[in-house]
Amino acid sequence: MHYSEGMGIEVPVWVIQSASGKRTLNRKTNKMQREVTKDCVFNDPKEANDKLKMMDYGYVVTTKRHYLDSGNDRIW
Repeated sequence: MHYSEGMGIEVPVWVIQSASGKRTLNRKTNKMQREVTKDCVFNDPKEANDKLKMMDYGYVVTTKRHYLDSGNDRIW
């Protein structure tokens, strides 16, 4: 992974994904997509689990890492 030379922070975030982990829920459009973006992120696991209860069977809440610094903004 490439990070910038400055100091950054890494924040745990939560997303709703298919069981295979290939598709992630976009909260703004309510559609599944292949890449994880800021629109997919839940900052609270309770909020993610509440949304999961309203969805079909087969999806799971998973933890991702969100790295932020002056030069990068990555979620993986």
